[in-house]
Amino acid sequence: MLKMIRDFLKDQTGMAEVIGVAFLLIFVVFVLGKPLQNIGTTLSGGYNTLNNKLNTNLNYLNQIN
Repeated sequence: MLKMIRDFLKDQTGMAEVIGVAFLLIFVVFVLGKPLQNIGTTLSGGYNTLNNKLNTNLNYLNQIN
């Protein structure tokens, strides 16, 4: 197991791709993190509003019957 890890670290093929993916992940986390969080907050707020309106309407319909 240790030999496989050592061989992997010595092998330089594909290192540019690994570094590129690492920078891409850092970019996504730091730069796009806040806008993605805002989208999630918006979706959550919309879901809660819709849920409250449906509950209100269903309660009203239950009172009529």
